[in-house]
Amino acid sequence: PAHPGYPLRGLARGSAPRDLERACVMVFYFTCSDPRYVIYMGRDKHENEHLIAYGWPEDLWFHVDSHSSAHVYLRLPKGETIDDVPDEIVQECSQLCKANSIEGSKLSHVRMIYTPWANLKKTEGMADGQVGYHSRGAVRHTMVEHRVNAVVNRLNKTKVEMHNDPSELARLRRERDAAEAAEARRTREESKAAVAAEEKAARRERAEEEAAAALARATGTLYSAESLGAARAAALHADAERQIAKAKKKKGERRGGGVADASLVDDLFGDLCLASPGGGGGGGDWLDDDDEEDPFWSSGPSGGSSSAASAAASAGEGFGGPAAVAQTWRDASLGVLGEEVARVEAGRKSAGEMERLTEAAHERKAAAKSRAAEAAAKKAEAEAKAAEAVEAKRRELHGQREQAAEAAASGARAAQARLDADRAAGLAGAALEENEAAQEEELMVLEAVLGEEGFEREEEAAPPAFRLTVAGERARGEPTAVQLRVTFVVEYPSHLPPRLEIVDGVAAEDAPLVRDSLLALFYAQREESAAAGEPAEGVVHRWTEWVKEEWMPSS
Repeated sequence: PAHPGYPLRGLARGSAPRDLERACVMVFYFTCSDPRYVIYMGRDKHENEHLIAYGWPEDLWFHVDSHSSAHVYLRLPKGETIDDVPDEIVQECSQLCKANSIEGSKLSHVRMIYTPWANLKKTEGMADGQVGYHSRGAVRHTMVEHRVNAVVNRLNKTKVEMHNDPSELARLRRERDAAEAAEARRTREESKAAVAAEEKAARRERAEEEAAAALARATGTLYSAESLGAARAAALHADAERQIAKAKKKKGERRGGGVADASLVDDLFGDLCLASPGGGGGGGDWLDDDDEEDPFWSSGPSGGSSSAASAAASAGEGFGGPAAVAQTWRDASLGVLGEEVARVEAGRKSAGEMERLTEAAHERKAAAKSRAAEAAAKKAEAEAKAAEAVEAKRRELHGQREQAAEAAASGARAAQARLDADRAAGLAGAALEENEAAQEEELMVLEAVLGEEGFEREEEAAPPAFRLTVAGERARGEPTAVQLRVTFVVEYPSHLPPRLEIVDGVAAEDAPLVRDSLLALFYAQREESAAAGEPAEGVVHRWTEWVKEEWMPSS
């Protein structure tokens, strides 16, 4: 159409706005009690045609139900919807509409109707000022009990006549659409910039995490090396304890009593040890007197003999100073075991201390095992509950799928039977001719309501096809979007639904449920219109509402 959102139907594309612009118009503007809202209306039914043509998507239309009256429009602030309008503003518009109705002004009680401008429907054959609705579900009602002169008089005092040239109304609408398009572009650019900044920050954070992980790995390797050194020292310590106890026991049995620490060097490295035959002066391997090999008895790099150690001990160094004894043993080439013996004897722990540490270690191990068993039990319980919830959800979805599939199948059978009957009676031709105009009208409404981001028409497609993007939130508040591809058929909307394809945003196992539910919605609406004797209406906008309000919150 020559003008975005233009709701007239049956006129040549582009000709309606020019014809209207050549006419004369008079528009009255009123100031509400809340200055954010603006009320305007035409002088008579001829003016109403221009207001219908050049209304804005954020306008609400008011009229006295079942009686002639002025068409009163309420222009909402940016971002507000019909649900956000305060009751007092609705009453002001209703009072003004009732006061400008010849019949309604004489009645004490009148019912007012109001709906968004985009829901108005104008078809060929309608008189000037007469309109219909695309969706009756979008029409609201309110009662005016009596005329409130204070409200009407206050509004009339603010009345201003403006924009008497229809071309000016068209210009204002074009400027509004251009500003909205520029704002949408700016929002998209800001969104892209924000996404780019988030991605940059995420890359920087990942780089920092990788650097920290590398540092942790390097630190862990260092700690592992220290742990290995500690384990090796502990092993040497334990072996030294064993050798000391063994030496003391054997010497005690021989001498019939305890063994003094001062003679331990001779016990370990003198009488109880013999140089191996291949030794050569104390630099080779050492053997116990029971001829068992012990790798810890290997010597150091320098030469020497056990007599050197004995001499050092007898000279008073012995175990009086651990550092001196260890150095003496290293000089005597008695190996790492001699050094460990010195450390053990210099800093031996009592038997009670070792028992206490052992008991504490067993307690820690038992506590850790208990915690692990408790965590495993909780994990198993949580997994069982999750599996039960998944199974319950699966059963629920299975039941919903069966119900939706049955509703869609029965509706399809009834619709096809009605189409066959109309064809047999020669009634289908007129209905199919009206379908083409109804489809074009629905496309214009969808484009005006959903905008560029929600509606994309496939220009080269025949029959008409388009894509819808429905944005919303899941049950936990997570943003999501569903994309549908719709193709009109010649029998829509009089008999059959359009072809529907779920492109994205719905899991494969849930797609049949969504598709059958939308088709069942069409058949139910068609049955309601037929029962009321009304012409069939488009269902695609109701599909988008169902996806956003019914499916997304439960998915």
